[in-house]
Amino acid sequence: MISAANRLGRTTALLAAMLAASWLAAAADTYYVRQSGNDQNDGKTAKTAFKTVQRAAQVLNYGDNVVIGPGTYKENALLAERYAADGSAMSFAGDESGKLTGDPAGSVVIQSANLAFPALRFHRFRSSSCLA
Repeated sequence: MISAANRLGRTTALLAAMLAASWLAAAADTYYVRQSGNDQNDGKTAKTAFKTVQRAAQVLNYGDNVVIGPGTYKENALLAERYAADGSAMSFAGDESGKLTGDPAGSVVIQSANLAFPALRFHRFRSSSCLA
């Protein structure tokens, strides 16, 4: 027979684990980059978007997402490989439709400031459930 104290301890441990799991899921952020943005902003909404992909890359944590508005971004963005213990990944998505950023539709191109490297182009982006 399980004592009341033992049951209470198990219930408390289960609740603590559930709380930790929900906190980790809620900890993931979505950041926005737009041609009209400002790197002094927090980047957490389309209205407070960053101007550069590099700035978004600097604030990313595991599980975070970046939505990049239509336009050509001429910059060198350092996107280092990072892995989380829980397997969550960072994602970058080009918003060609402009629906997520509030911009007119158009191509999303990240063009290296160094002409020796090709551009990264997002084409026919479809919103995933993590960004919808």
